[in-house]
Amino acid sequence: MTDEQLTAALKDILGIFGGRSASGELSFTVMGAGLRIWGGWQVVNHVIEPPLYAGKITIAIAREIYGIADPDNPQLRLF
Repeated sequence: MTDEQLTAALKDILGIFGGRSASGELSFTVMGAGLRIWGGWQVVNHVIEPPLYAGKITIAIAREIYGIADPDNPQLRLF
């Protein structure tokens, strides 16, 4: 997938705004605009806390976690 295709897919998956929080469990908030992801063990305040991942970093992390190849990168995977 190209960066543009991956960006479109991530925006679709993350949606406009969402998340989850529960006592004693990992809380997260996601926002498709800007590909922003917040997370923590306390309730996440997306207004005052910086996101864990945003923009190009979200794309890079998605590529790494899910093994999504970048067709524009001539370097082959080593493993």
